[in-house]
Amino acid sequence: MILAIDSVLKAAAQRNLPVMAVDLGFSGATRSCGVAATHDGETARPAAQRFGECVSTVIHFAHDHREIVLVIEAPLCAAFDERGNPAPRGDFERSPRARWWSLGAGAAMALAAQHFLSTVHDAVPDGTVNLVEGFVVGADSGDHGQVAADLMLAFVGLSDSAWYVPPAKSKLVLDWVLRQPGQPSPLILAPRYA
Repeated sequence: MILAIDSVLKAAAQRNLPVMAVDLGFSGATRSCGVAATHDGETARPAAQRFGECVSTVIHFAHDHREIVLVIEAPLCAAFDERGNPAPRGDFERSPRARWWSLGAGAAMALAAQHFLSTVHDAVPDGTVNLVEGFVVGADSGDHGQVAADLMLAFVGLSDSAWYVPPAKSKLVLDWVLRQPGQPSPLILAPRYA
């Protein structure tokens, strides 16, 4: 079962769970995904992987633990304006430059997240995957393994970060893929860089 972490209090209560962070990419030819994990005080070295390899890594991690936290750097919800057109989900998507969920790489990653989460959901029917969206921009997003490590450290509280709440009327990727209507959108975690 995949459940959204929808409050900072819920996130804080789940920091002691095994955590895997993924900087999601969408390539079969290059290592476009980053993966980092921690559990029982042990942190695995961040790695760059191909998309399919990354999916398998997350599935194996979820099978090894009864309940995990999964932080994915990819849009996990969508926002639309009153006319039904794509809109930014908040100021964090407007600056330093427009990086909306629906533009270019954001749209590709939303599609990647749909397939990714659907596959994880089908492969891990007995476990619980608590889900958070990661958000990293600009020069800080170059090394996929390091981005995953930064997201993991931000979630467990070892580095400075900001939390964003998606708009109330967000469309959740889980609704589109898993047909689990009524779930809240996961919080958005953005590590802060110096």
